[in-house]
Amino acid sequence: MTNKFRGAIAELGNQIGPDVMKRVHEILFEEQQALAEQIPMTAGDMPYGDDPRQTLDVYAPKGAATRRPVLVFVHGGGFVRGEKRADNHPFNAHMGRFAAANGMVGIVMNYRLAPDNVWPSGV
Repeated sequence: MTNKFRGAIAELGNQIGPDVMKRVHEILFEEQQALAEQIPMTAGDMPYGDDPRQTLDVYAPKGAATRRPVLVFVHGGGFVRGEKRADNHPFNAHMGRFAAANGMVGIVMNYRLAPDNVWPSGV
């Protein structure tokens, strides 16, 4: 969390409501957009299965390394909704960027959705 972010949140005070939540979203969006420019995706929409939704994005740190830890992030949505990456919603992809910024390889994935795919076929 940046000092700018901390300061902006502190300015909102200690009351929560729709206006505060909207402002928090705006602050986070700005921060994630800036981070996306600093840590770009290494590879996107790589298939891992036969379904068009079975794709993943890879975020890797700069520089060669033979071995790195891997962080796999599966977005929420209860197997009925969600997206690993969207221009107007950078919050799921941030986990891949976080991993790359901390020396890991980040994998952010999509999965098949219900009702077309019933448990456990989502993944």
